[in-house]
Amino acid sequence: MKAKKKIICCILGMVLALSVIRSGALDANASTWHEKRLKGLTRSVYYTNVNFLLNILKNGKGSSISTACSYDIPSSQQVTGSASSIKKRADACGKRVIKYIRQNHPELLSWSNLAAAPTYDYTYVGSRYTLRRITIYWVVSPTYMYGNNSYAINGSSLTAIRQALANADSVLNYYAHLPDAQKIKAYADWISENVVYDHAAYNDRSSYLRDYRPYDMISVFDNDPNTNVVCQGYTRAFQYLMDHSVFSDKTIRSKIVSSSDHTWNLVTIKKKNYFVDVTWYDKTGGSDGSGKNVDEFLLGSQKTLDQLKSGTFRQIVDGIPWKYPASNEHSYSKATREFFTSNELTVSKEPYDIYSDHSKGSGYYYNWKQYR
Repeated sequence: MKAKKKIICCILGMVLALSVIRSGALDANASTWHEKRLKGLTRSVYYTNVNFLLNILKNGKGSSISTACSYDIPSSQQVTGSASSIKKRADACGKRVIKYIRQNHPELLSWSNLAAAPTYDYTYVGSRYTLRRITIYWVVSPTYMYGNNSYAINGSSLTAIRQALANADSVLNYYAHLPDAQKIKAYADWISENVVYDHAAYNDRSSYLRDYRPYDMISVFDNDPNTNVVCQGYTRAFQYLMDHSVFSDKTIRSKIVSSSDHTWNLVTIKKKNYFVDVTWYDKTGGSDGSGKNVDEFLLGSQKTLDQLKSGTFRQIVDGIPWKYPASNEHSYSKATREFFTSNELTVSKEPYDIYSDHSKGSGYYYNWKQYR
């Protein structure tokens, strides 16, 4: 086990001169996958909740902070109909908002187990009902709960969460000078060096109901050697760093994708998608434990995914071929396939050469391999 998480607290003079220094990187516009699909009432409820959740993390004060977000529907958006049609419309709106926030903004729900319950208020005259308000109650994980209230955060918990986010921003600052692909590798290396895979949480599938920390990015950045993560934590930490980075190539984007039993990232570079599985990349996660991170899982190709599925992926460990068992862990879930387009999920046939841009964007020759 790694003895201590190494939060970066200072920046060398040369790095400082070349870096784009960030502060308060938390941003409601960090990840915007398919937000344009949201129209009218649903779009309004979505942005109301995103800004509400962002405000909790940035400005939430007091011993107890409510996680119930209400949108009072203006007359121009109000819907009138039967009781059943109003309920159907409100439920569909609430569930879609929850789905999009979970996908695009897990960083805003560090205190939550990602469960939420939409409710609605209405008025009626005779048999005609008018939808007046939609409220989403975001469920708080017991770790951060105020007393026994599932919809209230213990205010003191926000201090620790904010510090972890500040630590994440320090990582962003430290590597801001690197060329794009090397920056991506640096993020994966930093995460794998600072957490280990939490096998106890994985083996107890109901543990998230009691303690959601192994599933969240805060446990990666909290500087606590006793908190570690499963794949969701690795993936969300990497996504946070990608979402809040400044890349020379402005088209670089990352997304979170899932199978029925696993979560990882896809990174788009120059219109091609590459898979990044920091969990399997990490020698303490899904790899062989040899002490060497697995490069094939960083900006990797469809070829590697096919080999993993067929059980033909091999790695040389101490001069001995080590064969990975056949796995379907990288087969997209129905939810992922429904959210993203086919082109957005198609992985490049060849891996990305992370050393190809060693002299681009840094202003000086940077030999990444000497820092591996």
